[in-house]
Amino acid sequence: MGRKNQDSSYTYIPFGGEVLEERTFGGFTIPSQINAGWWFGTDKYFDFFRANIERAEFF
Repeated sequence: MGRKNQDSSYTYIPFGGEVLEERTFGGFTIPSQINAGWWFGTDKYFDFFRANIERAEFF
């Protein structure tokens, strides 16, 4: 569920992200650069979450 509209009702807001890069660690290929945010797929989209995986260990 998203934030309130001007009339105080709630509405769904598209959320999504992009995998920008993949890397292989210990034989496993995983997303290594990721961006995510609200209004995904629209002109309002902005990414507020960014991650860069520099190291991964699997047990």
